[in-house]
Amino acid sequence: DGKFGYFITHPIKNNNGDIAGVAMVKLESNIFSDVLDAGGGEDEKLNIMLADSHGIILFSKKDGRLFKSLGSMDEKLKNDLMESNHFAGLEIGSIQYEAVQEKINNNISESQVFEFADEADGEEEILSFKKVGDYPLFVVVETDKEEHVGDAIRIAMFLSLLVGLSAFAAGIIIYIFINHQLSPLDK
Repeated sequence: DGKFGYFITHPIKNNNGDIAGVAMVKLESNIFSDVLDAGGGEDEKLNIMLADSHGIILFSKKDGRLFKSLGSMDEKLKNDLMESNHFAGLEIGSIQYEAVQEKINNNISESQVFEFADEADGEEEILSFKKVGDYPLFVVVETDKEEHVGDAIRIAMFLSLLVGLSAFAAGIIIYIFINHQLSPLDK
């Protein structure tokens, strides 16, 4: 139909184990955003991305990330992908998350967290990724470190102010109590 979508294929095998055909389903392009919004993924501080086994971003809540590579790709892989017609007419650029790209290239399935400076937007980032089951997909979540550090600093300042005011109030109460107890000695 000429519209962007995601295709899922699976081989159909006969009794001998030979491939007899292929089942294919096309998912609409909004499938991931609908699922994430329904699952409480609407937090504006988070950019949720879905990447394939090559580190190419198939979905991102942040503009300008779609069909970019998380890290640098070697020229042979890039040429193979272009020739395969999966990304026809698209130039696959990198968003410079080299450490994450390396983990995906090594098919690491454990969840991992990284902190680094994002050269694209000049912000300190916290990034986490996790492989999706046995599928060649990875969920990648990034957020701005300063937003979370700022929240923590505001909470710490509030608690410090609360402790300081409590200590000041306790001091006044102790002064009044001692002054009241010692007032008979003044007479």
